[in-house]
Amino acid sequence: MSSKVLVAYVKHTGHILAALTRVSDPSGSAHLDQIVTPELRVRLLDSATTVGPPGAIEFAIPQDELGTIVVDKENDLLKKPRTFKLADPSQPSSTLEKLPAKGADFASIPTTGQIPESIITVTTPSPVTAAPPKLQQNQLVVTMAYRTGNPPPDKSTPVWAMIKRSADSYQVVSSAIDPKALTVTIPLLSPVTVGDSFDLLILAGRSPIFAKSVVAVA
Repeated sequence: MSSKVLVAYVKHTGHILAALTRVSDPSGSAHLDQIVTPELRVRLLDSATTVGPPGAIEFAIPQDELGTIVVDKENDLLKKPRTFKLADPSQPSSTLEKLPAKGADFASIPTTGQIPESIITVTTPSPVTAAPPKLQQNQLVVTMAYRTGNPPPDKSTPVWAMIKRSADSYQVVSSAIDPKALTVTIPLLSPVTVGDSFDLLILAGRSPIFAKSVVAVA
């Protein structure tokens, strides 16, 4: 078996969604349509912290949102590919980063004002998600933070989201958080109905993948 692994990742953030082993290294580069046509279906555990086993949510990621790259085999990459991301998805030879473990990254705290240091689970200059995202009729609000004492990031933090009403009714939005900001408000491509339930998938910074069923609020 080859010492290399083929991974499929979200181009906007670098979060890895799937990893494949190879018998040998091909002479040419792998094409996305060899493994994803026309979408990549992923099942993710609900990020809500509730009593009992979490449910699973399925998303079909469109091919044009994804990229592929061949990387060195890492511990747990094949077993838990979604706990990794590319350090810089814009670079073809980007190295892998291990994402922080799930935990208090999505603490229930106010989305305005100073964010307590205690809710951040890792020490890193890169921001992690700090508060639950808020889906509103015309926008999605994502709040980030970084640990007190670390310098703020020197570049913007990419944010990517998929908002699914049903298998054939969804929208994909993306943006970036300014280095000096904590929150980004992303306009939706089309308004959602307040009170309806949606499956929400968010990838942002170095945060773990967030998947949850949410209700749109005013």
